[in-house]
Amino acid sequence: MKKINNIILCEKCLTTENFILNELENDRIHLDKSIVQITDKIFLGNYYGARDYNLLSDLKITNILICGNNLFPHFPDSFKYYKLHLDDSSSQSIAEFFEESNKFIDQSERVLIHCAAGRCRSVSFIIAYLMRNENCNFYQAYKLIKMKKSNIFPNDNFIKQLKLYEKYINIMKKTFKYLIINFIFIINIISILFVSSNIFYCSI
Repeated sequence: MKKINNIILCEKCLTTENFILNELENDRIHLDKSIVQITDKIFLGNYYGARDYNLLSDLKITNILICGNNLFPHFPDSFKYYKLHLDDSSSQSIAEFFEESNKFIDQSERVLIHCAAGRCRSVSFIIAYLMRNENCNFYQAYKLIKMKKSNIFPNDNFIKQLKLYEKYINIMKKTFKYLIINFIFIINIISILFVSSNIFYCSI
């Protein structure tokens, strides 16, 4: 067991972290921007950025959403964390986590969303949030992030789930709009009936 940043890690966790860092080094991701700002409150990052306390502080990050099984919070006393246990794979389900991740982002003042490389898992959850809360479709959300970080690459499995989520959002919007229209219609009918009854009463 070893203690890092007040977190006690077993040998397996240490081995996993070292493997991830080695992979990032080999892929030269550390030469890329470790954190980029997507919107006023949302920041996209990789594992290097999530380990840089000074950078997190300079960006005034308050919350950190971790999108990965083998990643862990480095500064739990300084930031509010939420972890999604996910693999970057063709069989990983992510749609079931969209609502809880959206809620965490909503409750954050300035939030860093990161996975290992900041290319796939974290990007997918930012797209989901932008579609749900910023009135973007999939392509608009993807393009917005792509403009800020050119090397994003959500896998095909995640893209399929995001497009299904987009359809779900559109259905919910139409349903809500339908309910509002019907509610207004019913209120108008009640008002008309009320006015008519008063006129009838007065005429008597």
